[in-house]
Amino acid sequence: MDLVLLLLLGLLLFGAKRLPDIARSLGSGLRELKDAVGGEGGLQEAVKQVVEIRDAASPSNIARKAIMGPSEGQGSPSASERADTDTTR
Repeated sequence: MDLVLLLLLGLLLFGAKRLPDIARSLGSGLRELKDAVGGEGGLQEAVKQVVEIRDAASPSNIARKAIMGPSEGQGSPSASERADTDTTR
């Protein structure tokens, strides 16, 4: 009974032409809210990004990049590693 009263009140306030548009936008807004609040995939992705940022901003990583330089800190072998693997001498 309450739902019927609300529908009649909405019909009187907004008119028959705008009521479907309002219901559609309300439904899409509720769906977005549900996805934002209950979405575990988004939460796991956010946690993964926070961990990556924390690791990149750790003092040891910052010091290593400052000492080696940006090109050497990207996974290329250091001078001692290259000397260990060089067997042509």
